[in-house]
This record gives sequence, structure tokens and C-alpha cells, in this order.
Amino acid sequence: MQLLLQKLNRKTALKLALVGIGAFLSFAPAIEAQPAAPPCPTRSSRPLYFAESGNFNVSICSAQNNRNTPKYYVATSKNGRGGITLPLSSYRDIVFTARNGRYTYTVNGSRGQLIVQLPNGRRNVETLSTYGPLNGYGH
Repeated sequence: MQLLLQKLNRKTALKLALVGIGAFLSFAPAIEAQPAAPPCPTRSSRPLYFAESGNFNVSICSAQNNRNTPKYYVATSKNGRGGITLPLSSYRDIVFTARNGRYTYTVNGSRGQLIVQLPNGRRNVETLSTYGPLNGYGH
């Protein structure tokens, strides 16, 4: 009888330990959260390239009819104050440029920079903390 009680206590202790570990893990923060790529503007386009600066997350998304051709610049502000989706005006290798009136947005993957050219000629340059191709695109 005592042997049976010891086996039951071990099983109960093991179950309680597993429940405790599961509860701990469900409330523990992620070790290193990956930034979220902004969604592409159409269902048939896909993210080809991702860049993250201190203030923005940027996706370079494909065209609808050619999922390997860069077509859209999609940026979201990390402070939650909005974002922008624009067609690319040019791209070469891993340098992508989009224009919105007199504003120019450039993701320069080779230099690790996000550059916003303002109408007054000033440039805001942010260093990219994360950048690279997605879905097998690019280099």
C-alpha cells in the first residue's frame, strides 16, 4: 500500500511541476521578440525585404502579378502614429526608393540606412538595426 501511495505522490508531484512550468512559461516574456513586418497592401503581394530602424518598421512588397518584383514601400511608425504605403519609384539591388509628393523615402540595405528626404532639403537618416531579404528574395 505504501508503495502505491509513493507512486501516486510522484505522479501528482510530476503533474504539479509540469503545470507550474507551463504557467510560468505562459507569463514569461519572449527572450527576443522579432519585429513585425508591416503587411503588404494586397493579398497577392508578399514581403520581399524587411528593414527596422529605431522609429520604423518597413516592408518592401512585391507586385501582384509578379511576386519576385519589388513594387511597394510599406512603413509603420513604432509609436503607433500611423504609416504609409507607396509604390516604389525605383530600386536597384537592395536600395529601394519611394516618393510621396516632395518627400522621398529610401531603404539603403547596403549602407544600413533609412533615409527620409524632406521638402526643405533636409534629410533624416536612421540606422537600420535589422534588415534583409525575406522569402528567398535578393542576395
